[in-house]
Amino acid sequence: MKSIFRKGASLAIVGGTLLSSLLIGTLEVLALSQEQILQKLAPVLVFTINNENGQTVIREIRNQQQNSTAKVAGIFISQKDAQDFLNKMKTENPQLANNMQVVPRSLADIYQLEEANKNKPEALNFAYVPTKEQVDSALTVLRQSGQNIQEFNGVPLFVLSGGPNKNYLAAQRGNQQIIPFFFSKAEVQAEAERIKKQQPDLASSLQIDVVPLEGLIEAWKNRKEEWLSKIELIPAKESRDLLRTLLTEMQQNNPNRPASGNPAAPTQNPPQNNQSRPTNSPANNQQRR
Repeated sequence: MKSIFRKGASLAIVGGTLLSSLLIGTLEVLALSQEQILQKLAPVLVFTINNENGQTVIREIRNQQQNSTAKVAGIFISQKDAQDFLNKMKTENPQLANNMQVVPRSLADIYQLEEANKNKPEALNFAYVPTKEQVDSALTVLRQSGQNIQEFNGVPLFVLSGGPNKNYLAAQRGNQQIIPFFFSKAEVQAEAERIKKQQPDLASSLQIDVVPLEGLIEAWKNRKEEWLSKIELIPAKESRDLLRTLLTEMQQNNPNRPASGNPAAPTQNPPQNNQSRPTNSPANNQQRR
């Protein structure tokens, strides 16, 4: 988690002059508001297992040391993982699980539930379940960087860094500068290969970093650093495709409602060739001076 602050602070210094004209008259950079955090989380689909009444299935986990019981709701990052878990439940206890189903939810909705529950005496806990593939990829990245690590706690996000100061790389999307954080190691790797071809001067310094989603959300809530507002989450392709399908179905069922009216409407795609340019490129650095 420390790396996200170190790299980000470096980017904030590099980008300071670029943004200085926008910050004139501002006394301080504020942490993201709840509304801004919700907007960033809205395009990300996660999956819960719900009963026939539409309620999320909750497990009670006993803590023997503290002599207490915690209520936990599983939040799956992958629809397949959620379905596999439900199928296992149906095999082990068909009478209980046969009427259950996997339901897609916006990560923004889950975040709101977490915030509403956090100060309650018997708060509901949310356990995020990342895919094994991405956790294994995160461990590989960290070990290749020299860290002696045996497990990764949380949902891994992958981001590119490069240049002499190993800053996180930003991309240009329309008139916005964004820092893409990917849920998929394969997609960030593909982005790295594209950048190497377009900007060979960055090739030798490019590397993939990994940070936990949970740590990023805490940073959005508590840290007053301008660069954090530029981060955008790029869901895995299966999640983006499902989101498009759901939005299309909603539009067909309610043609008078614009797609943008749904909180999950922004379908985040990886930056495309004609949209993305790392801020660490010589041309962009020149523009900052």
